[in-house]
Amino acid sequence: MFTLFLSGCNLLSIGLWDDYLIEDDFMIESQAFQKPFHDNPSCDYTAGTTSSWDCDDGTWATRGICNNLGCSEAEIKGNDLILQGSSSGGDATATYKANLKNKDIKFRVELQSNGGGVNFGSHNVLSGNSGFHLIELIKDVVDEDKFLVLDNGEAVKEIIVSDSEANLEFYCNKKDGGYGGPSGYIKVDWIKSKPYFSCEVSNNEVVISDFFGEGSTYDIHDLTYEATKFCPVDYPAVVRDYSEIGIKSDVRGSIIEGLTKGKSFTVPSMQSHEIRYITTYKDDMGVRCEINEVYDTQLKECVSKIFEQDYIIQMATSCDQVTCNEEYSEYCEMRDDVPVCVRPYKVVEKVRDKIIIKVGSDQHSFENEAVIGNKQITTSIPEFTCNPGGEDHNAPFPDKDCWNVDVNYDGESYEMKEGDKVDLNDYLNLELKSITAHYEYDLGKVDSYSNLMILTIDFDGVTSKIIDSNYYVVKDSSREMCFDIENKLGVDFSKDQSGYSILQTVDLQNIQKPREIREKDIPGGKTQFCIPIDTEIYGISFFEINPYFKIDDELFFDDEEIVYNYEVVDEIPGGYIDIIDTPVDQKSCSGWNFFCRIYYWIKNLF
Repeated sequence: MFTLFLSGCNLLSIGLWDDYLIEDDFMIESQAFQKPFHDNPSCDYTAGTTSSWDCDDGTWATRGICNNLGCSEAEIKGNDLILQGSSSGGDATATYKANLKNKDIKFRVELQSNGGGVNFGSHNVLSGNSGFHLIELIKDVVDEDKFLVLDNGEAVKEIIVSDSEANLEFYCNKKDGGYGGPSGYIKVDWIKSKPYFSCEVSNNEVVISDFFGEGSTYDIHDLTYEATKFCPVDYPAVVRDYSEIGIKSDVRGSIIEGLTKGKSFTVPSMQSHEIRYITTYKDDMGVRCEINEVYDTQLKECVSKIFEQDYIIQMATSCDQVTCNEEYSEYCEMRDDVPVCVRPYKVVEKVRDKIIIKVGSDQHSFENEAVIGNKQITTSIPEFTCNPGGEDHNAPFPDKDCWNVDVNYDGESYEMKEGDKVDLNDYLNLELKSITAHYEYDLGKVDSYSNLMILTIDFDGVTSKIIDSNYYVVKDSSREMCFDIENKLGVDFSKDQSGYSILQTVDLQNIQKPREIREKDIPGGKTQFCIPIDTEIYGISFFEINPYFKIDDELFFDDEEIVYNYEVVDEIPGGYIDIIDTPVDQKSCSGWNFFCRIYYWIKNLF
């Protein structure tokens, strides 16, 4: 027996089923956190006995302050956002600038010493209460301005956010009790979100309920129609027990997860299982009925007029007014007095492309020497070349031209003065930002020094390319996704210095797996890498792959990201064509609508 519904699907994260997508896991550092702040192009820096800065790179805005007693500042450490207070009298703040007003939000933080908290819009949602906190802001179904605040699963307050935009602000106060007192501290592990209607149900899709009685053994193939997606919270599987006279919803998604992996279930005696899922509407789904009428297994509930997925509905009254897509052999015919472009075969939007993402700085600052791959940049003790006139001197006085530094890299030597720049190769540029040195006249030499260097990396020196493969893959078969990384930086990176990150989104389950870091050697030239893909779960999966490398201990992610999709099926279907999408970047969406939708869904840019 089944009943036909039409509805959206608003998921909540309960138990092990996490339908939230990553906003920021601090794997790729935002420029607003990068030191030194006085050289950071995204910062307004005020120097003095008490120095302060305001940084804004469009993704994050940070504010901090320092004096001789310490600093209140925000920084990224070990893939966490850390805000640390001091007795300087100012707060450190970090504001995530994405508008989250129309989303459910989740983040995990640790507070210490009651010296920090979190604001959403103009409302405080967490303050004091040292310890670990999993905070969820759940948007109300009826009142679009109302949010329920959950702290470690417990409802603690409701807030009304009337503004059209709302940001998350993390803050840390100065030290409690002044100098020597306990320091305010807050650590943020990650920020996740999901759109208000987070389980996409297209206008040509319906929600089906299939019922299985006692003694029935069923798997995903026993569903009446092919499932395109499950909504395991709004439409969970339901177990009904006739002896206990009650029902239990599988809000943890155990049955749904098993079905997507091909597992079968047997219904116990005196029970029934209800499985609800989304599928594409078909004309032959059954007789349409009156609202609220329920029949046996061959009858369904009435729905509004919709067409199959392969039909493209045109706003016209006759086929003479319609131009169908000849590239896909479409033709027009009238259906229920509506002109419809009929596509005779299925189109598969296969994604094998690269997208441009926003990364942090392309610069690495260091003092005196740096390690990049298997090579090293070294600098000499500054040479004072002017007549000392019987006096000691501190660089850059009496004139910066009086101070020379020899820089060595890859067998080449460069004589540089403060402010000089040199191209080490086509992708690496080195600047001698400043010289701090003391020339001692009595000794006739420089007795202390520090050379501040800025290395700028052109990310075109690391490129990646996906190796095309079939869109469909048979369930539980062996299959790899392969791609090339070309390193043109002129150095070899060992596995402790380089690798790539992997982010996988499973469309059928509507979940995103945690980001995975794989350490790999990336030598100079072109190297091929292959990743075994998961063929255990039915449906479409998307991969995002982003190479990275280290200079000293600083992590740099490439600004190009590979995007790849595939679909797990029981057998490869016939009668379909591939559409390979064109590149898009974060600010524009010039490719196919399908790819735009998937890209923005993955990147949380609703």
